[in-house]
Amino acid sequence: AVRPASPEAMKSIPAFHLACLAAATLASAIAIRPSLAAEPAKSGTGEIEIESDGGFEFSDRTREFHFWNNVRVTDPGTMTLKCDDLVAQRGVNSGRMDSILARTNVVLLIVEGGSTNRATGGRAVYNATSETVVLTENPVVERPEGVLSGNEIRFDRNTKSLRAVGNVR
Repeated sequence: AVRPASPEAMKSIPAFHLACLAAATLASAIAIRPSLAAEPAKSGTGEIEIESDGGFEFSDRTREFHFWNNVRVTDPGTMTLKCDDLVAQRGVNSGRMDSILARTNVVLLIVEGGSTNRATGGRAVYNATSETVVLTENPVVERPEGVLSGNEIRFDRNTKSLRAVGNVR
């Protein structure tokens, strides 16, 4: 069972890994492998599998990768991201992802230290420049140590901090 924890206690644990790891992993994956996976990825290979029941589209003009309808992103043994719609935008010269937007029914499952942590929300935005992930639309982070919710939960990879604002519980 998940035990409630204070927002201050949640800040002291590495919960930022939840969304940051997922976003960073996805950013690397799309830069390396921008197509739907042809065969399952094996744990530890660093290969990410992205599947979508609806489809995939890439626009060279906008540099956007778009997956829709039951999107599943899997980094075997590390992370699973599920959402209804995912858009990633590649940088002009870098070839890396500048931003990633996961929308509607966002669920992040992260394996960390032998346990699986869960973050949910209606929207998750990763910004590569600021190295932040922002969960909104009823975001919740669940860890063995407790549950944190608020109007917005921000993970900062540079400062390794977690911040919840608005109606924090």
